[in-house]
Amino acid sequence: MNIKIKFELSLLVFACFTGICKAQVSTGMWLPYQAVSNEVFSKLKQDGIKLSKKDIYDINKNCVSKAVLSMSNDGGFAMPYATASFVSADGLVITNFHCVSRYIKEISNEENDYLKYGCWATSRSEEAPLFNLQLNQFLGCEDITDIVSKGLDTLDEKARASAMLKNAEAVAKRVEVKKNEVSRVYSLMGGQQYILAIYRILKDVRIVASPPMDLAMEGGDDVNWQWPRYSCDFAFLRVYANSDNEPVAYNTSNVPYHPTDYLKIAGNEVNSGDFVMVAGFPSKTQKHIPYFAMDKIIFSDTRLRMDICKAKLDYLHSCMDKAPEHLKSGYAERISKVNNVYLRSKGEISCAGKTHVVTFREQDDNALQQWINQNPERKKRYGETLIEDMKANYLNNVTKFNHMDEVFDCVVASGASIIPFAGKFEKLRNIDIANRKNRKEDMEDEIHGIRRTVEDFFSSVNIEEDCGMFKLLLPYYLKEMQPEYLDSIFLDNYDIDSLYKHSVITDKQRVTNFLDNAVEQGTDLLDNDLLYKMCIAFYVTRVQKVTRAATKCRRILLDDFKTYMRAYTEFNEGKQCDYDANHTLRLSPGKVFDKTQKKDVPVSCCFTANAQTCSGNSGSPVLNAKGELVGLNFDREMSGLSSIYRSNNVQARNICVNIQYVMWVIKNKSKSQYILNEIYSKK
Repeated sequence: MNIKIKFELSLLVFACFTGICKAQVSTGMWLPYQAVSNEVFSKLKQDGIKLSKKDIYDINKNCVSKAVLSMSNDGGFAMPYATASFVSADGLVITNFHCVSRYIKEISNEENDYLKYGCWATSRSEEAPLFNLQLNQFLGCEDITDIVSKGLDTLDEKARASAMLKNAEAVAKRVEVKKNEVSRVYSLMGGQQYILAIYRILKDVRIVASPPMDLAMEGGDDVNWQWPRYSCDFAFLRVYANSDNEPVAYNTSNVPYHPTDYLKIAGNEVNSGDFVMVAGFPSKTQKHIPYFAMDKIIFSDTRLRMDICKAKLDYLHSCMDKAPEHLKSGYAERISKVNNVYLRSKGEISCAGKTHVVTFREQDDNALQQWINQNPERKKRYGETLIEDMKANYLNNVTKFNHMDEVFDCVVASGASIIPFAGKFEKLRNIDIANRKNRKEDMEDEIHGIRRTVEDFFSSVNIEEDCGMFKLLLPYYLKEMQPEYLDSIFLDNYDIDSLYKHSVITDKQRVTNFLDNAVEQGTDLLDNDLLYKMCIAFYVTRVQKVTRAATKCRRILLDDFKTYMRAYTEFNEGKQCDYDANHTLRLSPGKVFDKTQKKDVPVSCCFTANAQTCSGNSGSPVLNAKGELVGLNFDREMSGLSSIYRSNNVQARNICVNIQYVMWVIKNKSKSQYILNEIYSKK
């Protein structure tokens, strides 16, 4: 391949171990080239797949894998949040409604409330751009481990890691990518495996059709992570390009993009027992972390997240109950986000306990240590007490930092709105203090941007309720933070109500006056604002104390981690590895189980399967044995949420909307009839 690599390797820490598992061959999240290996493909054939290897994946020819897209914010291809797929030769794309609802909200107004009434273009001229949404077309991936690790077997861990980096950089110098394409090297199994993936970046994305929220999210939060479901969770988009079919940014002169690979809509719906395969970009699983880390993450860190979310939910519901009727709807989105995290956390804890994932992982680790100790050379290479040494290091050092990371995310990053709002003023304050030559111009530019933030903040935040949220969450922060990492401002017992009442940043007029006079009078008001200083202290503590110490601690443990992963690699040599999810394209096979149907609809609404999925799989195409589109993945059942820690095709259930239900809605409930001929075209 003629590819230029952007070599990107994240620091490997115990909170995100990757590795191998001894699952059934067909069960798992397979990279495309793994799915067509003899070991995996033979099992897929037994399970019922009718596609050839080349139909599934061929880096040089058309295949179903190349019809799959990751979804990200503009410029964020490396961190996609959902999945989509091409379904026509004219750039038509399908995904979940909930994956694009925030973009649809941005183009809605009182006259055209697309969330409430649906967004139905009646012709291509009505297809509206969704700015800042980027689609990333998968073009191929390959294992480059042999290139990266060539000649390194005799080196120790530190030298080997350094040499791998140099080898990867050398590969990057030898290859190129085409215009509008990017590539990325991903590290798997703690640096024991490397893959190269290539994507085409698609920036002109427009909305074609989406149902009303009541239909797309039928049942609301009450049925999240539950079955049965009746949601028609879909949205059609279209990618546009220039006249040469080159993907470019939005322009009114652009025309529909013509992909060479797209999925065919199945003519019939699936039935119980049918083979299916989910193709998507799952974000993160943790199947291969050591048992002691898994135990802490599930039953300590995740439980803390669940408890804080429950407190938030109770508070938000109490605020909504007191609010006037016309303001109640404004709480729905916030409650929905918190409730989603709460239910997922609750499900992971409950399911992990019932399925004994930690116990099974401990057995795996014990088997590994026994295998090491059976051979003198392995004992010398890996250590006869490797697992226990890692456990001691983890529990004495890493655990506290993981816990503090969790409380920061729950309390600071997603707690009271005043905290991130205060952060918007810090750059202005630093410009003022620096007192450089261009101080006046730089401050004016910064103030201009802050004014827009001020309008958005005070139009959406109830200060009194935000004060209540701050008071609710602060005790969690003070309790869970290690004393040596607390800023001195938190040692005083301040009256939070009084701080909110007198702060510059809690009153729109006071903020406006401050900004009006900041260039001439400076920003000393912020230095004397205790609420502002407390908000900034959260971030300063995080950056200057916690993150620095955590990074140093995790680097010390990195050698043990790599040793652990090398041992697992050798222990499972010759077996296909079900790698942990890491935002790369995965193919997850399964079988259909249950279906739902409404009285007034002639086809099934939704169905479940036991394919392995997680966050990032929303919008993923669900394919039948022939590779035809039969559904869209949009949720999981709570009873199988522990599958992110251990592959489990018994309890795991992914929930999908039936594509026949989607097409029935387009035909009978929408104004977007013009896409029907396009979808069923044979060209």
